[in-house]
Amino acid sequence: MIIPKSDFRPDPARAIYVNGTIDLDLIHKLTPEILKLQHDSREPITVYIDSPGGRLDYMFALLRLLKAPTQDYGVPCGLITVVTRKAASAAADLLSAGTYAIAYPDSVILFHGGRLSEDKPLTAERLSFLSELIRLTNEGSAMGLAREIEYRFMFRFVSMRGSFAAVRQKHDNNDISDLDCFLEVISANLSRSAKQVLQAARERYARYNLLVEHVVKATKKALEKRTELEKEAAQIKAIVAFEVKQNKADPTWSFHEGGVNRLIDDFLLFREYQGLAGSGRFQAWCSKFGFFMLAPEEKPEIKALPEEERRQRLIEKVGPSLQPIWSFFVALCYALQRGENELSATDAYWLGLVDEVFGDAELRNLREIYEHQPDAQLEADGEKAKAASAGGEVAEPAAGS
Repeated sequence: MIIPKSDFRPDPARAIYVNGTIDLDLIHKLTPEILKLQHDSREPITVYIDSPGGRLDYMFALLRLLKAPTQDYGVPCGLITVVTRKAASAAADLLSAGTYAIAYPDSVILFHGGRLSEDKPLTAERLSFLSELIRLTNEGSAMGLAREIEYRFMFRFVSMRGSFAAVRQKHDNNDISDLDCFLEVISANLSRSAKQVLQAARERYARYNLLVEHVVKATKKALEKRTELEKEAAQIKAIVAFEVKQNKADPTWSFHEGGVNRLIDDFLLFREYQGLAGSGRFQAWCSKFGFFMLAPEEKPEIKALPEEERRQRLIEKVGPSLQPIWSFFVALCYALQRGENELSATDAYWLGLVDEVFGDAELRNLREIYEHQPDAQLEADGEKAKAASAGGEVAEPAAGS
């Protein structure tokens, strides 16, 4: 039986409507409505979205206001974001930032790379500055998106693990990785546009592997006891050698004709990967999701350990298995910030951008898991409530309710 929970259910009575462009006028219009909803209750606020997007700074201003704590440092209201027709650009980021995100079946979600409008004539210096600014904007947007959707993406992965054996059996190959099994399963459910995003992420992920393996191997000894500047110089030298090796069979390729730009991209990609590998984010992933990766016989032993020791054991045990998933996930977030990526509601579900497609019973979601309560438990709760009522006591809710 399903017992509805307000954390997963849109409520028009506690809602704001992001219609049209996200600009200063919209912020002014919605601010009083948000403040009143926050004052009235700490129940979740529903954000209905039908918007072509707008400026990112205004979207973040709106998001900060929605996530504001109380004056007494109380927790922020939860956010249930719902795209009814269209969520594009900054509106797509707003949709994914919800505590629980829902898409109507015929809605469209559009992610794309950073854009700037310039009224003044461009000089070479100005163009170089704007190019770097857009790159930094895309990088920030990608990592911001990663923070917002990591639980959704991992829920997709964990939910699909039971079907990986069938993929390996289909190909008669038990050595197919978890990542490749996962991508085959979700790819079968994607539109052409979403498959292109997935392919772009695959290529970025493959680039990570080729580039990092070469540079790490080439600079392993050279990086000992060097300054940061010397380390970077050694890495660039290794990247130059990598590009020469990759393109020596192409007589048209040269550093002069675009190769230097590729060199810069490689260097930034390598630094990006280094930051990911050494960040606490990946260790946090192992702690949060590692338990789902364990074999049944391993779980009791690790579960019994003290918290810090359990965290370290999970990192050691599942880190190698989760590293490819983590790297591909970040590559996907970056791929969404390149080009024009128009996605359907179902695409957004499979890529982990929304939690639920409204009214689609075939797409498993967290709401159903949290709201489900076995009928036997309901009967027990009913008997307990009757007994407590007769004795003048307040019945405790069932565990997990």
